[in-house]
Amino acid sequence: MLRDGLNRLPGVRLEHKPLALALHYRAAPRWEAATQALAAQAAQTLGPAYRLQAGKAVVEIVPAGVGKGSAIRRFMEHPPYAGAPVFVGDDLTDEDGFAAVNALGGLSIRVGTGAGSQACYGLPGPAELRDWLVQLVAALP
Repeated sequence: MLRDGLNRLPGVRLEHKPLALALHYRAAPRWEAATQALAAQAAQTLGPAYRLQAGKAVVEIVPAGVGKGSAIRRFMEHPPYAGAPVFVGDDLTDEDGFAAVNALGGLSIRVGTGAGSQACYGLPGPAELRDWLVQLVAALP
């Protein structure tokens, strides 16, 4: 079903991830609605164990209850990661991670522009992130 649907959407690319599928329409933005409808149909066929996750010109079919936020919370339960987490992201798919980091008293940083984010801080682009990291390392004892 998914392959047949993708054959009717030239330029939309299917990415196989370890636990998910991503349908990228960046190269074919005219197919955004059709791609989202196809992903919704596939997720519905898979059942309640899966959900959709929107991103920048991508829609992912991911296991329900799994996301960056839950991964961050799991990491923080282990001694090597104890302390305040720092999380940097640039996509809608990172919002769950920002929320988790904020709840844990950490530092959440969104890279890029866009309407609204749960990140506490923002940087305009990758160059500014790189500059910030260089300054941070230089300030370490």
